[in-house]
Formats: sequence, structure tokens, C-alpha cells
Amino acid sequence: MEIEGFFTNDRTQVIHHTFPVFQKKSIHIEILEGVFEHILIIVKDPSHKIRAVLTFKSRIKSNVITAGERESSNSTVPGILENGIWSLDIVRTYQVSGDYKIAINFDMGTYSSESFNPMAQKMEIIKDRRIGWFKGDLHMHSYYTDGRVSFEEIDKACKSQNLDFIAVTDHSIFTTKYLECSYLVIPGTEITWDDSGHYNCWGLNQFIDYGYYLNKGKDFDSSLDLMFSDLSSKDLILSQNHPFPFGWSLNHNFNLSNIDTIEVINAPHLFPGEVDNKKAICLFDYLWQNHILLYAVGGSDAHKKNYFDEYPIGIPTTKVYCEGLSIRNLLNGIKRGNSFIECNMDFEINYKTGKKFKDTVLPGDLISGEVLIQARAKQKVTWRIIKNGKIFLSKESKFISEKIVVKKDEYYRLQADVEDEIVLFVNPIHNIEHSNKNVMFQDILKQFYKVVDSWHT
Repeated sequence: MEIEGFFTNDRTQVIHHTFPVFQKKSIHIEILEGVFEHILIIVKDPSHKIRAVLTFKSRIKSNVITAGERESSNSTVPGILENGIWSLDIVRTYQVSGDYKIAINFDMGTYSSESFNPMAQKMEIIKDRRIGWFKGDLHMHSYYTDGRVSFEEIDKACKSQNLDFIAVTDHSIFTTKYLECSYLVIPGTEITWDDSGHYNCWGLNQFIDYGYYLNKGKDFDSSLDLMFSDLSSKDLILSQNHPFPFGWSLNHNFNLSNIDTIEVINAPHLFPGEVDNKKAICLFDYLWQNHILLYAVGGSDAHKKNYFDEYPIGIPTTKVYCEGLSIRNLLNGIKRGNSFIECNMDFEINYKTGKKFKDTVLPGDLISGEVLIQARAKQKVTWRIIKNGKIFLSKESKFISEKIVVKKDEYYRLQADVEDEIVLFVNPIHNIEHSNKNVMFQDILKQFYKVVDSWHT
């Protein structure tokens, strides 16, 4: 059978379709016609359980739902195909025009593939028992959405970069099939409702019902805010991605209390000017000056191979301190800010406090008093210690060792540059009370725009 329709001029649209299933072993869903945009297909069984979240903006046009994990497609939930009326909703979160056509067939045969489901992992299982810094990439895409690489190519790049963890964050869908591998795969997605803001969500163990939130909210922003509130209550991490790519406007409005991190270094492998990471860092500092303590992360946002025929995963990496590598420990480390970002260089950092500076301090820690900041690079860099958004100290060398005194309402962060390009960003140590309760994003953004032009990172 075929399902077809067209898109209206409304800002958003949820189009409800149904189809019968009776004594079937597999459901085959193929996108025959439709614009290559972030429009979602959400399939539910008669018990209203989501069985697939697919997208028109995918290189993969055919997908299958079956009882077996090895036979079911990525971003589907395998299991018994319940008899009855199934639903297929088209969820459009921004304006596009045109028609769509989707074919639904049954029992056309399947093939088996070796894989595991990142969303089914136990959060507490330790992948690596070491205590220390683990490096990974929190933002990347495959051809299951608008990327141009397979999971096999991602796996090869991960191994070549010696990554300890990754998050495959395809747009609004969910990675339920990935290759068996030695590194940790964090379940995640990049929530993409339009190009006025993208948001990584890490730690998911179930699909998001986007249509539910669009129908429940009174408008676009309230729908988004409601979704963020629900996700935040589930002990996930929500991240504001690449705030200032070229040509974008940040038009979404939501409560910042539901956001944990902000991506301050995104895709530095792209040509200069495509993403304004320096402005993102200015926003980071402005938030901290206003006691809105979002911690910093980085992400390659890799979609395809570059001009050197390399998939630029790990440019940059985010290093997170964990006492044993597990999803739970990693997410806790990110949420606490026990992390720093490296770009094309390796660094060693060492913060100490207490008597004779014997007690370890981690980035993100709440601290009062004297702290010894030490860091090392393999080549000369320009070190900058930033205090409350202003340059406190700047020096050029391979090594830095400086004592600071952290007082109430102060934060200090370390940064390193090479030829005006940021190669290291360390989350702050601070003595600030977190106060982002009921602060709306647009309110703080309007204030930020008034002062940003006079700032220098």
C-alpha cells in the first residue's frame, strides 16, 4: 500500500496515517517521494509504542521493522508485530512545500547484520576501569541522516584517532544499531526542529515522541520547552549546539534551567567563517558572568570526508575525567564540567589546591582559595587565564604554572591559542552559585547581543 499527502503553509504539521497489520513478520517502509528535509516519520504499533523514528533527510530510503534485532533497521524498535491498526505520523517542524509518498509492504525478506544497540546498554557498566581523562567526540553524523559516511567508516576513523568514546548524533533519529567496538558509544541524537537552533541529547534509552510535543504545546517554543523539561527530568544531558554558524538566527525560546552544556568549539576543520566559535565562547562567558553555569563541550559535527579523503572525527575532542569509563560516569563528568576541549593538539593539565598544593582540583569544581594551575603542550602556545570573562594573564610557552586565588562570585578558565586559533578550552573552576532558574534563552540572548561587539576572548 502507499501513503501520500502534501505539506500545508502552517509553521508545523502533524499528519496522521494508519495501516493494518495482521500476522506479519516484517514491515517495510520506503520513502518514494518527498523533500530532502528534516521531516520525521514516526511509526507506532496498536499499543501506541513507538517502533520507528525515520527522516526524509536520509541517504537510506528503505527501512524494516521485524521481531529480530539483527534484521530490524537502525532507529527502529524490534519486537513482535502486534496485530491491529498501526499509525504512521508525518511530523513537520518547519515550513517546507511539496508532496510525499511512502510505500508500506510486508514480508519482503530481511538480512541479518552484526550489531549492538547503544540505547539498550546499562548505564553503569564499566567499559574501561582506568581512572583519569578519556577523550571522545560528542557530535557526528552518518548517512542515516544528512551525513555521507557509513558506520564502518566512522568506526575506522574512531580507531585511527584512538577515541575512548563517541556519540553518533544523527538529526532527530536514534542509533539502535552500531558495530561491535572497543570504545564506548553514548546513545544520543541532535534534536533538529529547524535551523534556528540544534540540540544534542545524550543518554537516551527511549525514543522521543516529537509529534506528541508539537500537539501538546500551544506554539512552537512552548512545545520545544515542554520537550526539554521532560528530557531534563530523565537525567539526560541537553546541549546547545554551535550557537553561531554562518547565516543562522537563534530564534528559539526555552528555559535555560533544562540545558546543561553549550558547544563552544564546533567543526574547526571547516573553512574560517562557517562557524563562529569565538562568539560562542563570548556567549559562554556572558552566561557565566550572569551565574548561568552551562559547561563547555566540543564536537566535530563531522558529516563527510574532507578534501584529504579523511572523515574529520575528533576535531575537536572533549576529554572527560572519569573514575572508570561508563555511560553514567561520562555523563556525570560532562554535567559537572569535569572536562576540557582539545583541537589538533594534546595537552596535559594539572590543577592543585590545599596544603603544599597536594589536593587535585578538576575543571568544573566549586572551589575557594588558592589554586595552582599547571598545563603542558608539545609546542609553544599562547596561554590565557580568563577571569570572569576578561584576560587575567597571557603568556607564550610550552608550559604554564600560575597561582590564582578564587574568591566569591569568581571563575577562572584556561585557554590556549596558536596563531589566533583556539586549541584548548578548559572548563572553569569557580566560586559561583548557579542561578539559571526560569531564565529564558531569548531574554539572556538580547542582553548578550548588546555587549558582545565590545568583547574580546
